[in-house]
Amino acid sequence: MTTTIFKPPSLGPLIGHTTQDSVRIWIRGFETDSAHRTIGVGAIFDDAQKPIADSGQYFRLQRDFDRTGTIDFNNLEAGRT
Repeated sequence: MTTTIFKPPSLGPLIGHTTQDSVRIWIRGFETDSAHRTIGVGAIFDDAQKPIADSGQYFRLQRDFDRTGTIDFNNLEAGRT
């Protein structure tokens, strides 16, 4: 049996601010014990469902904001997955 600490967001991902070459994505994680930190992981995937190199990022889901957080992806190219 494989156990993972990763859980899907309880809400989101939601697209926030966008420009021609950037996007901000918002998510809300699951509530956990207040002593634990909650970290989000985001990446951009290609058509084969594999993460694009160097696109993976970690970001904090703030307890003070109901375990919500945002992640920014910059230097995106139009028409590319």
